[in-house]
Amino acid sequence: MKALCRDGNTAMALTDMRDIGRYVARITVNPQTLNKIVFAHGEMWTQNRIWDLLQSVSGEEVPKEYVGYLLYMYSWGIRGDNTPDRAKYLGYLDDKELYPDISALKFEDYV
Repeated sequence: MKALCRDGNTAMALTDMRDIGRYVARITVNPQTLNKIVFAHGEMWTQNRIWDLLQSVSGEEVPKEYVGYLLYMYSWGIRGDNTPDRAKYLGYLDDKELYPDISALKFEDYV
């Protein structure tokens, strides 16, 4: 990440690739999900939170640069399209409601 979009506080969904198979295995055999879209995600993070974690883990102090709205007008970093709320608005099913027993791998553990 070279620069943060706008103020860096727009939340986005993150999913560890190692979790995808567990979600798919459950979704494909669930009658509730037939002909439905399921929003499967692990955690919600902002760019600032990611930046701060990476600085903490690396021990390096990297100044934040922000880019304006026009550069990323249609991007995930501004509108917050990649969120459970947006998915619900679009009629998607939420994996957290369908499968509360699945514990996703944490982004912080990945880093």
